[in-house]
Parts: sequence; C-alpha cells; structure tokens
Amino acid sequence: MGTLPELTAAAAAAWPDRVAWRFGAHGPKVTFAEADRMSAAAAVTLRALGADPGTRVAVMAGNQLEYVLAWLGCAAMQNGPLWWASGH
Repeated sequence: MGTLPELTAAAAAAWPDRVAWRFGAHGPKVTFAEADRMSAAAAVTLRALGADPGTRVAVMAGNQLEYVLAWLGCAAMQNGPLWWASGH
C-alpha cells in the first residue's frame, strides 16, 4: 500500500488539483499537489536544521495545516515525530 507520503505523492500525480484537505469552513484548502510539494519542503527544512533520518522531532501545533505538513515531512524523512496536541 505504501507510506502516507508515498500515497500523497501518488495522489498528487493522479489528481494534482483535487482538494486533499480543508481546514474549517473558511480555512485554507490544500490540493494534493500543494500538499506533496509543501511536505517535501518541510522535510528539506528539517534536514537543513539538522534532523537526520531517525531523529525525533517535536511538533507543537494546533489542528492546522502546518501540523499536517510537519507530520508528512517527518514521515518522509522516516523520523519519529513526538506529538504535542496543544489545547487538549
């Protein structure tokens, strides 16, 4: 079946303009192509900050787009993110 980053990349190839996520009734919409591109950018940024594959990364964010992208970026790097569910 593949990892979630692999599935996101496959969906981006198949349906690049289809909405992957919508955050709230008036929040941002993200297409599969945008999600794939932004999560890859998150992985590159994490690597530039010194997070090698296998490094644990703390993600502190609410239920928002950046949380999902950070999670996908960590997953793409095969990192074990540590989750902090703010407000819960």
